Amino acid sequence: MMKVKICCYVVATTVLCGVLLTAGCATRRGEASLDKSLPVWPPPPSQARVSYVRSLYGLKDMDVKLSVWRRLLNFIADDDKGVEAFVKPLAVAVDEDGNLCIVDHGAAKIIFYDRSSRKCRQWKRIGGHDLVSPVAFVNKGDTFFVADTQLGKVLAFDRKGRILFELKESIKRPSGLAISGDKLLVADSHLHRISVFGLNGIFLYWFGERGSGKGELNFPTHISVGAGGRIYVTDSMNSRVQVFGEDGEYVNMMGDAGDSSGRFNRPKGIALDKDMNIYVADAIFDNLQVFDSGGRFLMHLGRAGSDPGQFWMPSGVAVDRLRSQLYVADSYNHRIQVFELMSEEGVSEVR
Repeated sequence: MMKVKICCYVVATTVLCGVLLTAGCATRRGEASLDKSLPVWPPPPSQARVSYVRSLYGLKDMDVKLSVWRRLLNFIADDDKGVEAFVKPLAVAVDEDGNLCIVDHGAAKIIFYDRSSRKCRQWKRIGGHDLVSPVAFVNKGDTFFVADTQLGKVLAFDRKGRILFELKESIKRPSGLAISGDKLLVADSHLHRISVFGLNGIFLYWFGERGSGKGELNFPTHISVGAGGRIYVTDSMNSRVQVFGEDGEYVNMMGDAGDSSGRFNRPKGIALDKDMNIYVADAIFDNLQVFDSGGRFLMHLGRAGSDPGQFWMPSGVAVDRLRSQLYVADSYNHRIQVFELMSEEGVSEVR
């Protein structure tokens, strides 16, 4: 019996050492090299303002820290548990500490990656609710919010997955979430408006109604917040972006229907960098368009395809303003692409 135990220990130790050595020597898939052929925008000879960094095809590419025994079990079972590949990443958000909130719509789950600890948490069920069609996921500290279009509600929960409250009032089909100070903004594509809640779940007010006039919305999908609490909404079926003040008053708009620069077909994700340049994904054009803070078109990024810097129905967009990085949920390419915003001035000098 003693010999059997010793043999089992030796085998496990040998396998474990192999796992650790393999993990230490492997190059992560999608990790950027110094290859100067990787795309930049605008292309040479103009000065580059945005550069492709790498593609994340799953948690394995995100340097997730697994326990020694989890790695051992994965090695033995030839499994990727805890570092699964993305099925259809639909949304991505970055909190104030640079942590990532990811919606893998194809797997009906949400993922929180804690950058400082290199650990992630994944949820397919919140409280007594199985996620069916999650579309947006954000957090403020230890409070998390997920919007599920099929459930027709927003669920608030803590880091352990314990539900705190549900948001159902003034909501039919939530499609986008954003946090502005002590408020949670919810885009509703069925009611064609934005509902505003306190972070404690108390309903405050809503703005917008269906139409094509100023301040009217037609299937809004995504929201982002800029300086002074200004609210940027992708008014998808009106093929434009509308800007509102922090209390919901109309400010201005950018874009309209068309296939030329500065125009949209189906605008989706939207995000702003630290210079308040605006990045908008268009799911039909398979690119991102960039505008300055005044709504003037600057340039576009990418085109249809699966190579670095190319897209297939991009959806969510997020900017890590601390690290000047841009994240794009490249949904049908099953990945999240990462770009670097290369200058202190962002892309404000690009014409």
